[in-house]
Amino acid sequence: MHGDLDSTSALALACSTGLRIGGALYILAERAGLAESYYLADAGLRAGLRATAGRTLNQDVLQHAQSGLRAAQSSYSIDRAAAFTQAGFALIGRILQALEQSDEHFGLQEIHSLAGDTAALWPGSIDLEIDPTGSLLAYERACQIDAQRGMETGGLAALRQVLGAQELGYRRLARALA
Repeated sequence: MHGDLDSTSALALACSTGLRIGGALYILAERAGLAESYYLADAGLRAGLRATAGRTLNQDVLQHAQSGLRAAQSSYSIDRAAAFTQAGFALIGRILQALEQSDEHFGLQEIHSLAGDTAALWPGSIDLEIDPTGSLLAYERACQIDAQRGMETGGLAALRQVLGAQELGYRRLARALA
């Protein structure tokens, strides 16, 4: 599924993966009183996505993103979604690392695998409107396919459009978690 992508497209898809799962992390971090820390990590992913469109990647933003992520990771309390949340934070950390070390071999398959592992840790049932099978893992895999299809057919603009709807799906899921 990833063979034909150039490294810029792969990095855009990785950032979109982090932002998609970040839709749920955003809500969960906000509930835990960690919104400001999480916003820094989110800003790093968004800066990475903009950089794939040719903008200069601000290294200060990435450093702030890493420190915000570390603060959120270390302060997130144990709740039903703790395993999902910590796995999601680790996923975002890996994506931020790839953004910082652009010379490092970057593996989109690794990011997608980590995203699947994260989705499999979701603690509750999911709305059948999100995925008819009731599986967040199946939803995440479908999102990955749709995101790549968007990137291949319409570039970054199409990817962003697909991402918006996917992020909202994850946010609805997190809001519904009791």
